[in-house]
Amino acid sequence: MKSRVCGILIACLMVIIATRYSYTADEVDNMLIVETPVKQSALTNDLVKPAETPSFKPVESEVVLPTAIIDSSTIVAQPVVTNQPVIAPPQPVVVPEPVAALQTELMLREQELAKANREVERLKDIVRKIQDANRRESLVFHYNMAAIYRSNMLYKKAEEAYVKALEIDPRDAGVHYNLAILYDDNFKDKKKAKYHYERFLELAPEDPDAPKVREWLSSIL
Repeated sequence: MKSRVCGILIACLMVIIATRYSYTADEVDNMLIVETPVKQSALTNDLVKPAETPSFKPVESEVVLPTAIIDSSTIVAQPVVTNQPVIAPPQPVVVPEPVAALQTELMLREQELAKANREVERLKDIVRKIQDANRRESLVFHYNMAAIYRSNMLYKKAEEAYVKALEIDPRDAGVHYNLAILYDDNFKDKKKAKYHYERFLELAPEDPDAPKVREWLSSIL
């Protein structure tokens, strides 16, 4: 009985060794061949066969493969993925031919309109000059008529002519001066004469007759 237990223990030890050191099946079988004494039964003459030793299959050990060496030259760079939005470059705007033709036509029309506006302004300037010339001629006409009326002692007509001249140009210093003289000398109206003398000094303070007018105004105060 003891030998049988020893045989089993040796078999287990062989299995462990085979598993640890990866022995082949034949090598393990050779290790398991142990001489077992043949015992003779006390009751019979039959030979007692030794106990059959269980056969074990070798356990395949895990084969550790060597680590592959990676060639850095074969590594393909992968794009870095970020959360930032990708901004596409601006694409040139392609204008269809009909739209381009309309834009060209619009540009030409705008140039023509600008030219027409300049021409209108030029004509307006000419009209203003003509109107100014006409007003000046009309003022001179009424001024001369007032002088004629006054020389013929038609003082009322002279006053009306001077007033019409001032309606054309209220800032004419000569008309104010002559109308003040008419009120002072012919109508004896100091109040109206004073008003037109003062307007004369406001409009032409450097006139040669200005000192004489100031002297007159100081005399009536």
